Amino acid sequence: MPWWSRSLTRGEHHALPSIPHKTRLFLVRSSVATGLSWRASFRALPHGPASRVAPLDEFSLPLTLLLAFLILHEPLTWRMGVGVTLMAGGALLTLK
Repeated sequence: MPWWSRSLTRGEHHALPSIPHKTRLFLVRSSVATGLSWRASFRALPHGPASRVAPLDEFSLPLTLLLAFLILHEPLTWRMGVGVTLMAGGALLTLK
């Protein structure tokens, strides 16, 4: 559910104008990127079986964590590293 519809259903829409412009811009860009990602996934389905298309989408988590670590300097714990490695490994196993 998009962030703006969630605020409407919770009756919190009156607070939307108080959100800083930069934050709103980020939310809109994030929504567009998410929509484009879903569109790309669904456009790929006619070209290959879902069992091979869907695992490729799962590589967004390792990429996100890697970029957060490198660019935003977020901490990367050993548990996160093991979890992401297992998830990426599982996705690779389904592609073979």
